[in-house]
Amino acid sequence: MRARTYNFIFVGVVCALIALTLGSALMLSITVCMGVMLLLSLASAVAAYASVKVAVDARRLNVPRGQKVEGGVGLRFVSVLPLGSVAFVSDTGRTLRFGTFPFVRYVKKLAVDTPHVGVFPWGGGKVYLTDVFNLFVFSRRVDAGDAFITVLPRAFETEKPENHAREADIGEIRLSDDADQPSGIRDWAEGDLLKRVHWKLTMKNYDPVQQSVKPLVKTYEEAVRPDILVLPDLTGVEALDERAFLLRDGVCEAALSLCKAVVEGKETVSLLLCNGDTREIKASSPEGLSEIALSLARERFDAMIAFESLVSEAMRRVGTTLTAVFVTTRLNERDADMLMRLRSFSGMNVAAMFVTDVLTTRASLIQARLEAGGIPVRLCIPGGKEGSA
Repeated sequence: MRARTYNFIFVGVVCALIALTLGSALMLSITVCMGVMLLLSLASAVAAYASVKVAVDARRLNVPRGQKVEGGVGLRFVSVLPLGSVAFVSDTGRTLRFGTFPFVRYVKKLAVDTPHVGVFPWGGGKVYLTDVFNLFVFSRRVDAGDAFITVLPRAFETEKPENHAREADIGEIRLSDDADQPSGIRDWAEGDLLKRVHWKLTMKNYDPVQQSVKPLVKTYEEAVRPDILVLPDLTGVEALDERAFLLRDGVCEAALSLCKAVVEGKETVSLLLCNGDTREIKASSPEGLSEIALSLARERFDAMIAFESLVSEAMRRVGTTLTAVFVTTRLNERDADMLMRLRSFSGMNVAAMFVTDVLTTRASLIQARLEAGGIPVRLCIPGGKEGSA
């Protein structure tokens, strides 16, 4: 009950005492009227609470960040008197007000904003029923069921990371074939190298009558072209709720934008997600980018894995990766040291994308230090219309 209800009951009790003390017919009539009002209000609110039915037209959706989602909300109730107000407050904060007459089905459109990347329930909420005299308010929970909105990150325009071997690389990465994995034997062809000849099989085919031999050449499996590795930092963002969501959006959209730039450059990109278990998603087509966007949206950014683990994962892929790009919301001296050691010991190209809305002097100095060491650092400012880097 509300304070208004208690005041109403108190006034009714006072009127009843006055009527009994003075024998006033007027005060007695007022007391009876107030009692009837109280009973009718309670009966109407209880009947509406027991009979209200809310149907939400909600379903699983995948939408890009910033796009509005619309659904329908139908409501019907039964009561003794019309109600004072009927409101549905969704879990996303939207309030819909319906008609107050019973036995009528009302339908309203529910528009949901999608300001942040992630997976959010929608269609759920609470319905609030207030009697006509505003004395009683009842609320009832409406479950969303399995209706969720998956808000996907949006890609912005950015340059493709460099993916060529450095002059200082130790060893040579072969792109034409892999000498460690012979796949078969074929006849000699013009231009074949002598070191590819399989001499034992060739001598078995020697024809002593014609005194001729047909050389046989080993063939090899085609090596996998070194790809570009994108490693988003999925550890929790140390910020207040709204800013934390903003920075998480920036990480997801920066990672997706890098992947999109690589795919548009006709190369293969690998996205490495380290959150409890390590998952690698490869993409060389728009379909692969859709899978990357969906995977990023479903990440919860609660990984307990330190930045060192990302560096270790990149180190394990030295044979198949020429470029590793780290996307992070933090930039400190320790992480900078690890990136420089990775570049020095692995021979691969290392780059970083720093997602921040406030560039501090300390971060600027670390950025300058990394760039002086051959590690380009791009800045990504989240929350913009298109995003910027």
